[in-house]
Amino acid sequence: MVVRRQAFWAARGAAGRVGGYGGLTTLQECAAVTERERGFSVRPADEDDIPVLADVQLRAALTAYADIFPPEAPAPTIEEYLDNWSHRLARQDDGVGVFVAVEKADPTIVGLVMADPEAEIDGEGIAHGNLRGLYVDPDHWGVGIGRRLHDTAREFLRVSRPFLHTISLWVMEQNTNARARYEDWGWQQTLDRQEIYPGIEELRYVAKQ
Repeated sequence: MVVRRQAFWAARGAAGRVGGYGGLTTLQECAAVTERERGFSVRPADEDDIPVLADVQLRAALTAYADIFPPEAPAPTIEEYLDNWSHRLARQDDGVGVFVAVEKADPTIVGLVMADPEAEIDGEGIAHGNLRGLYVDPDHWGVGIGRRLHDTAREFLRVSRPFLHTISLWVMEQNTNARARYEDWGWQQTLDRQEIYPGIEELRYVAKQ
């Protein structure tokens, strides 16, 4: 199924609600795992962070996807991302975990990730938790922030949904840098794919918890 790029940018991982597991204590405990990492720390996101979350995602997406989408594809907007993160933060009471990386010297948000425990069924009938929306500000690429956010999200899903033994994510086939990173972190490509724009497809990757 072909979807408009505008809808893709805004909607990835935004739908659905689940019963409450985890909660604020689990969010804080999982974030604290990375508290002593050099130069930055990780904490749960809150509603006051939404404007910055949208801005960081927009900057990261425009940079990472600049050579993937053709010029005629509709560009993402800050309004789409504001709406997207408003929906995601609203789901934290239902078991979703949203985490941000902040600089220690100046508590500026430089990265974000969403851990979505809502079970997604793949083509083989296996239920997966999901890692969504992992973005790091381009000015802070290459210093380990993405890995720490990734590890925090996975730990949150492991603790809050121990019955989900597999987690998944979607990444564009042409986004070779991201694919190589996830493969280094233990993710494996599956045969599942979906077209998100004419000529551009996402691949599903999975990892065991």
